[in-house]
Amino acid sequence: MEEYFNLKVIGLQSVLGNVSAVVIDDKSLSELPDFIQYTNSMFVVDSIEAVYEKAKQLGIPILQPRTENIMGAQGRLLLAPGYIIELAEATNESLFYPDARSLGYVEN
Repeated sequence: MEEYFNLKVIGLQSVLGNVSAVVIDDKSLSELPDFIQYTNSMFVVDSIEAVYEKAKQLGIPILQPRTENIMGAQGRLLLAPGYIIELAEATNESLFYPDARSLGYVEN
């Protein structure tokens, strides 16, 4: 993601849950907006705008407007003081649901 110092996001999926980790050097991390530095968790949703409509009704602060990116789109909410969540629209499904066989992780 060039606009964010080419940070890398690694996602792991398992029956126990899903985890994503951001890989970036300390200096570049400190230069990212606070709402990115301090994100606590991410949720994949069908429509960020639909979530934002509900958030507005409930008075939940929107920290990042819906922003298109390589995975589809992202946005962020301040769910509670100090607890930032990222919303992701997974329109580029190959990033979220890659074909493990084509990557060589599963034998044919």
